[in-house]
Amino acid sequence: KIYNDELKNITYVKIPPNVKPNSTGAVYVLGANGKAAYLRQIDFGGISGNNIIIRNGLKDGEKILLNKIDGNPRKLKVKVLVHD
Repeated sequence: KIYNDELKNITYVKIPPNVKPNSTGAVYVLGANGKAAYLRQIDFGGISGNNIIIRNGLKDGEKILLNKIDGNPRKLKVKVLVHD
């Protein structure tokens, strides 16, 4: 079956590692100062291409880390690379 639907006013991001559609998962959200990242629970929705819908937990314009975090997250250092 092929489904076709138009969704309006949604927030979506590239699919983070280990995140499944229609689930709750934790991702690191970049702080306002851009120098720290904080772990946050996010409710994810469906997938469209390489993107996943954010149902709750992330505001439009917030940035998340998409790389898999290995090791101790308390020692995590963030280097921000601007990509538009």
